[in-house]
Amino acid sequence: MLLWLVCFAASGHSAQSQAHWQSWYHSSLFSINYQKPPDHPLRIRVTGKWLGVSAKSVINLLHDTTRVSQWVKHVSAVTILSRPAPNQTLVLTHFDLPWPLRKRDMVTHACLLQKSPNSYVLAIRSVPSTRLSQE
Repeated sequence: MLLWLVCFAASGHSAQSQAHWQSWYHSSLFSINYQKPPDHPLRIRVTGKWLGVSAKSVINLLHDTTRVSQWVKHVSAVTILSRPAPNQTLVLTHFDLPWPLRKRDMVTHACLLQKSPNSYVLAIRSVPSTRLSQE
């Protein structure tokens, strides 16, 4: 199964060439690359290929908000605020970070797109507080 996870640190983003991605971490399970275009938010791409793991099981893991704290460090809770479309979710994440960062909350908009029977893209963007107050 191939899963692409693309995170956007702000609501806007632009298409960038493959050559601009820089490696941050690589293992036999997944790779993390990042991109910081001038005047654009940081972009993070996580790519993993897991033999014998179905796409459905990974998607089920992503939807299991009650157990996120078991597999994502420093996340104390996740709340689904709304589902604007069947493949989209507005999510409130509560972080319990170590000093000096302390507890924080983040609202994100996630969109899951199926590229092929075994390939998905999960795009995650932060939601500006002004947009959240309008909804």
